[in-house]
Amino acid sequence: MNTNAEDVMPPQAVSGQFSYSVKLDQSNDKTVNMTGFFYAGDDLETCAARLDMFDELLSRQVTRSSIPLMEADLEQRLKGLDQVMEHIKGLQAEREVFKQTEKPTSTQRKQYADSQKVIDQSATNIEAIKKDIERRREAIAAAKAKVA
Repeated sequence: MNTNAEDVMPPQAVSGQFSYSVKLDQSNDKTVNMTGFFYAGDDLETCAARLDMFDELLSRQVTRSSIPLMEADLEQRLKGLDQVMEHIKGLQAEREVFKQTEKPTSTQRKQYADSQKVIDQSATNIEAIKKDIERRREAIAAAKAKVA
């Protein structure tokens, strides 16, 4: 049985139209364009529901396409944290060597003091990075839940 749109829904006079266009992400220029119509006899509630439906569909697609970008950004943050941790380990190893030096030079003493400042500052930065990583993980989980 061949069913035409006219058999299912009788033609209605179009009284207006709306269109949405949204860029899904910056990395690959994906864009979604949607056009909808208002029909003669539509009340305000019907029009609002139609607009809300289109908005929800597009919002979901934007969220869905942002997840891989969010995950890649999180991965970069994790790598950055690893680099900071490795740098601190290196400074701590240098400090151990300095402690075993019998007659350190003034330059070595300055490097020792400076390395402690870097270690102290890094501890604060590490905590901020860890909080940022946790927020990003939560945002990814929320985005995945939204599009599930």
